[in-house]
Amino acid sequence: MYEQALDIAKRIGNVTGQAAALNEMAIQYGVMGDHAKAKNLYVQALAIYREIDDKAHTAPLMGNVANELMFQGRLADSMKMYKDTVESAHELGATSTEGDGSYNIGLLLQFQGDLAGAKDWFSKSLALFQNADNRVAATYPLYSLGELAMMQADFDAAAKLLQQSLTARQAEQEKLGTAESNLDLALLDLNEGRSVSDAEALSRSAGQVLHDAKVKDEEARAYSILASVLLAEGKSAEALQAVEQATVISRKSQDPNYRLSIAVVSSRVRGLADPSNSAVSQSLAALNQAAIEAGRLGYVGIQMEARLALGEIEMKSGKRGLGRNHLEAVERDSAARGFLLIAHRASAARS
Repeated sequence: MYEQALDIAKRIGNVTGQAAALNEMAIQYGVMGDHAKAKNLYVQALAIYREIDDKAHTAPLMGNVANELMFQGRLADSMKMYKDTVESAHELGATSTEGDGSYNIGLLLQFQGDLAGAKDWFSKSLALFQNADNRVAATYPLYSLGELAMMQADFDAAAKLLQQSLTARQAEQEKLGTAESNLDLALLDLNEGRSVSDAEALSRSAGQVLHDAKVKDEEARAYSILASVLLAEGKSAEALQAVEQATVISRKSQDPNYRLSIAVVSSRVRGLADPSNSAVSQSLAALNQAAIEAGRLGYVGIQMEARLALGEIEMKSGKRGLGRNHLEAVERDSAARGFLLIAHRASAARS
């Protein structure tokens, strides 16, 4: 459809039509997870808008290119372009575009372990979207503030913010956003030690919505959360099946945030659910590799999760001295960065 629109726009010399078609094609490739293709198309559209000095379209296109750089793990390049986007949008008075850029700066800071900075940018983004009466967009910083609160072990605040995002997304009939909020509510139930049966139902239903919509990265995340829930319920065989589904889907992911997060959860579940020496050895090796790659790319939270899982598996497999040492280091380092949920889990795993 958009390929035809692009072809027609080229034939009649409609430059803005070409840029619009390239942008729409890029959006579709991004949803399908082909971030390299999406970035190339966004760059082509951005070049056209810059050539004709269309500042109103240039600012959001800069944000789209920055999104794709982030999905490719190029966090420093992405941060620079987001800041340029925010500055340009502010000058134009494009409040929603400024909100988008501010939100994504918050995400990058969260990935890099600056939780206080992330909270400031998410809060700024929320205020901008509310000023623009952009109710759908406002659900994203609400949701991310809830995630941050969970990372900081403030479960009451997390529940309130995640429920607010869920209610708003349901009101706007945002099926995919609703599924995303439900996944984090399931994770919250798991981390609080509340009803894991509710968490299982939430993660299963959200996963089905994401599967039907072919949103592969989030579908893989749903299976990984389901696997952790099933493990907590003592359903080891089902947990192993769920991580296998998550792994198969995530192998095609171009986004290192999803790919590494799911690799960590999958390796943790395999190492704790299967006591065989081979499974434990493979899980420890995979977690070590994930920790190294996450550190290299700047994903601090994922690196902490990998180190925590290493210690948990070492404790369960009889390497208690080594496991305690790793868990003590994780508890200290994560608490210093504000990842209090990881710190609490590391402390509990040492007992």
